[in-house]
Amino acid sequence: MKTKRFICFAIAITLIVSALCAGFTFNNKTDKMKNDYTWPTNENGETYGFFYIDDDETEYHPDLERVHGSAIILPDGSTDLETVGYIKRTDDDPYMGLQPPRSAEDALRYDNELLELAYAAKANGREFVFYIPVYESDGVTVVGSYGIGRATSIINHLEISFD
Repeated sequence: MKTKRFICFAIAITLIVSALCAGFTFNNKTDKMKNDYTWPTNENGETYGFFYIDDDETEYHPDLERVHGSAIILPDGSTDLETVGYIKRTDDDPYMGLQPPRSAEDALRYDNELLELAYAAKANGREFVFYIPVYESDGVTVVGSYGIGRATSIINHLEISFD
């Protein structure tokens, strides 16, 4: 009887210690990834690659962020799902070239201007409202442009907001 209890106790202790060690090892790997993650660097000293989000939901971005797919407009106006390039974080303008709103009145002005841009894009047969250059990893050679702000989404969202 004592032997069975001892064996059960030994198994339970082994399982608990194993679980604690596994958790400690996993956390160390995660911390190591946060501290040691680096992107490649081009000749201009700019980092490039994918952005990532750690366990604490902190975002880490390289200078040149990788993009691909149908949002890249090639110089001939076509798209290609195989095309890969990089956008500069400094080019990624969340206000799409418009003056950022600083008050409630400014926000209304901004929405109206954005809606006008979206309607103009649709009228010209374009889906995107604003375009920024897409580069090779050197950060200099332009391979296309990247559309920001889908006109249809902006129109649908803002028209609902104004109703």
